Amino acid sequence: MKKGFAFFCVAIFTGFIFVSTLGSSTPWQEIKIKSAIVPLPKIGEGTVTKRILVRATAYGPPKFFKGKKTYSGKPVGPHVVAGNLNDPNIPFGSKLKIEGFEGEFDFCDIGVAKGCLDIWLPTAKAVDDFGIQWIWAEVLRDKSP
Repeated sequence: MKKGFAFFCVAIFTGFIFVSTLGSSTPWQEIKIKSAIVPLPKIGEGTVTKRILVRATAYGPPKFFKGKKTYSGKPVGPHVVAGNLNDPNIPFGSKLKIEGFEGEFDFCDIGVAKGCLDIWLPTAKAVDDFGIQWIWAEVLRDKSP
């Protein structure tokens, strides 16, 4: 009985393997694996020093209108983000590239939790629509001591 059951299990298992490959429309000879050598970015030369997944929120008018001063003294406006001074992943004063946005961002404001970014947006509706998202941020130039 045990031998019969084992044979049955093997037959069923191998049958599933063979049946799943029968419907393939790509002949074996046409399957090619592409690989390429990707150079790593050079640290400190305006390229990515690290890439991290961050919890992102937005801030803006009416509480943070354009021109209001950030922690660093730079005016609040486009391409300004707030972070946490004690976050080793995103050193204060760094330049960032943020997924879904064009251009570089300045990390020159504070006031959010560690591992988070707060992106300035121009309207209250844009801030509300942004909500909370998990996005990738790339630290381009690290100005930490």
